[in-house]
Amino acid sequence: MRGEGPSAGRVLAVLAASLVAAVGLGVAARAAAGAGLIAYAGPIAAPVDRLGRGAIALGAPWLAVAWLLGAFARRPALGAVAGALALAGGTGAWYAFTVWQVGRAALGYAVPVALGWSAAAVAAGAVFGIAGALWRSAPSTLAHALGAAVLAGSFLGEAILLATIWDGRAARAVLAGELALGLALAVALLIGRPRSFVLGLGLTALVTLAAAGAEQWVRDALRGVGWGGL
Repeated sequence: MRGEGPSAGRVLAVLAASLVAAVGLGVAARAAAGAGLIAYAGPIAAPVDRLGRGAIALGAPWLAVAWLLGAFARRPALGAVAGALALAGGTGAWYAFTVWQVGRAALGYAVPVALGWSAAAVAAGAVFGIAGALWRSAPSTLAHALGAAVLAGSFLGEAILLATIWDGRAARAVLAGELALGLALAVALLIGRPRSFVLGLGLTALVTLAAAGAEQWVRDALRGVGWGGL
């Protein structure tokens, strides 16, 4: 990783991408959650709705956005800012659109839950932004492997955790897809550096366990402030 800092143009581009990602996450998730997209599914509306609700409830795709922003930023500090901004902004947008759609009656639920999830989003966004930057630009084998493992392990850990909580065919289908994606990421992100491959797979196993435990802790903490999600 070069010693000089990012150019002003790159900083502005990364921050702009973060803002676009924040709005996009909030709008897309809220639209899907409100059945704005699912309503057009016709005869298959019911199974699509179940699959959609399961997919929306996943956290790892949001973390992947922060990771991608970090890879674009190429610098850990800038990646941390970009990831935190995108996930916290997306969370705020989600609940802002919830209040807009449901009305002021939703404020009692949306405000404390949005604050709780935003705090988690800042921390997670920073970690995954850093991981993306390390994978993209870190010169050391260990840092590169860790950057890949953080992303792949988040998908694997979440899939394993939720498999113990969710039930039903739709849930199993969503989690099987997430598990397959996590395995594919572990290979795809490490295959370009043979020296990182074995190390990265080992780190992915460790991150998988850590991610499952961390997500369980966050979910329990958020239920304490009123969150009622899946």
